[in-house]
Amino acid sequence: MAASNKFAAPGHWLRPVLHKEAIMQARGTSVIDKLFELEISGSDDSHRRRLVLEKSLSILEDIRYALVVEADNKAMAETINLSSNRRLLDALLDLISLEGIYPCLQSGVGVPVERRVKSIIQNGTAADTSNDQLLTLSNSHLLVDIVSRLCKLVTAEPIEFASMLQQRVLVDIVAAFAQIAYGPQSNDSPSVGSVSNFEKFIDSAPDWLKPPISRMLSLLPMRSDGVRQTISFISTSVPGAASHEIGEQGQATSTFEVLEHSSKLLSTVPSSVSADDYFASIAPQLLSILDDADKDSRRVAAYIVSRGILNGRVTGAPGTPGWKYLVEPLFQVIRPGMQQDTPSEHSQAITSQALRTALRRLSTILLSHPNPAVLKRVMARLVLPIWAIMGEARDTFEEFQLSSHLLQSFITEADTAAELIKIVDNIRWSGESQWAYKRDPSMRIEIVPLIDKRDIEDKVVLMKVVPMRASRFVDLLGSSAGNQDAVIVIFHVFRGWLGKSQAQAESIETDKTDLILRQTICTLVGLQLVNRQLSKISQHPSPIIDLIVEFLDYRVQHKGKNDRQKESSEVPMTELKTITASSEQANWSVEDEKDFREVVEVSLNVLKWLLPDSKIDSGSPPGDPLERVYFILLSLSREKTLSSSSEHELRNLISRLGTTLNEPSYPQTEATHLAC
Repeated sequence: MAASNKFAAPGHWLRPVLHKEAIMQARGTSVIDKLFELEISGSDDSHRRRLVLEKSLSILEDIRYALVVEADNKAMAETINLSSNRRLLDALLDLISLEGIYPCLQSGVGVPVERRVKSIIQNGTAADTSNDQLLTLSNSHLLVDIVSRLCKLVTAEPIEFASMLQQRVLVDIVAAFAQIAYGPQSNDSPSVGSVSNFEKFIDSAPDWLKPPISRMLSLLPMRSDGVRQTISFISTSVPGAASHEIGEQGQATSTFEVLEHSSKLLSTVPSSVSADDYFASIAPQLLSILDDADKDSRRVAAYIVSRGILNGRVTGAPGTPGWKYLVEPLFQVIRPGMQQDTPSEHSQAITSQALRTALRRLSTILLSHPNPAVLKRVMARLVLPIWAIMGEARDTFEEFQLSSHLLQSFITEADTAAELIKIVDNIRWSGESQWAYKRDPSMRIEIVPLIDKRDIEDKVVLMKVVPMRASRFVDLLGSSAGNQDAVIVIFHVFRGWLGKSQAQAESIETDKTDLILRQTICTLVGLQLVNRQLSKISQHPSPIIDLIVEFLDYRVQHKGKNDRQKESSEVPMTELKTITASSEQANWSVEDEKDFREVVEVSLNVLKWLLPDSKIDSGSPPGDPLERVYFILLSLSREKTLSSSSEHELRNLISRLGTTLNEPSYPQTEATHLAC
């Protein structure tokens, strides 16, 4: 009987919005004004709205309490099911939803009013929800208060009363909780404190409701700033996660649990949308978070991209939507020639600022949480562009630090000499045929389109960058390559350096310019290697020693053959004109002589470094490698055009090897004669 009496007062209060006569008398007046007690003056619209909503919630709570204390269950059921009482309850719930919940929702959240169950309130419609200016902090607190109190009502005893409320307002509660948990409020928003209530509500929801709720929530990352809000929600719901701010909104952490949950959720494409649409929506958001000042936010986004999206074949392989929207935008900036057609007169340069931003994003993705497979897959397509930036930038600038770290990590992880050989063979590389990496007026690196082929720099001009790039290449070799890979690279460089004359003689190229340039580059790089990286060879000296012996042997034989031709019979006068005309193609010129002395000097310096502690490979016959070195040095000792320093080093090496070999069959007299 007490519960039945609780319906009398709300019936009288709701009369202005339920009965036609009262509605006609107050035509043109809002629902709030119709219900508001006019004797309370001096209140604005917002205050009146709060008072009306507070009274509606209090009435529902009083009715529930009265039903709980009702001793007679049969009487309680009759009270709830009485049609007039049901009408009053529905009116209270409609009033709370349409005047309390919906005005606090962001556009697109909740069921459209026209598709919602028709309101009991006469002429009752939701306040305008399309104006996002209503989403103030005050409204956020109001929404939290409403749904917190409603949630207790729809999940508490008595069951009959809670079930009746659920049928009317459950969908509105879900929409309100989603807005609170994911809405773009400021850090002062109560969204974090409402997450636990949201979780409890979802856990207590009936099984039929959970799948549609999951489908709705899976689409939330696609909203504006939805990725950040999703990370924020996860960071506050993972047990034991210590939160840190992520940018200016929400909170996130870099704990493993948060990283894993965020990655798994955001890398999974919702079943209701296509992968292309999904990644087209969330990829720009992830790239934007990579620019955040907060380190934790960048690390979370990087983990999602590298360990989640790009780590999967379906989402992260070249040609997939994840690759298309996350990697290709970076390629378009760092290597425009890969993604764009031939530039036109309207093509714009890639500014230094845009290039630095792309490098930062790429570095954060690949190096924050290293994923070897993703690192190699991405960097294999960017080796030369990153090298061009590293080779061109000033070492105090950010782009140099970013590019060098990327290359070092890639070379170390790739564990192959092929990429280093690719770099040294293209050490002058400064862009595709249509794009060039240059310094802008502030000395920063930009990428400019080459519309006219005359814009392409002359090869001789490009040679000016080689000394600095040679030094940086040797730095890269020393910091990232293992000893075995380093030996392979050094062997490659030495072959191009020490074998210049042989390569020229054997080359069938009609244009010798490129060949000469490549050999000059090998010389510059080789000199750097001799001065700074010979310690790398000490673990595997035999290949380099064999190479030096091979080229010294070739030089000695080639020069000896030329000397014997000079000592032959006099040339008839009739042939003098022909010989003079072909002097540029002579087998041995002044330049050859200079080159010969240079090769000998470098070879002796390298041998001096390697021979004292050389460990000959176990597969070689005893004494064979050293024996070859010894004999070629003896042959070289007969040359009379060596510099005094080279003769000194040669005597020392022959003496040391003769003592080491200690074989009477070796012609010691040659070394003794040279020493005298």
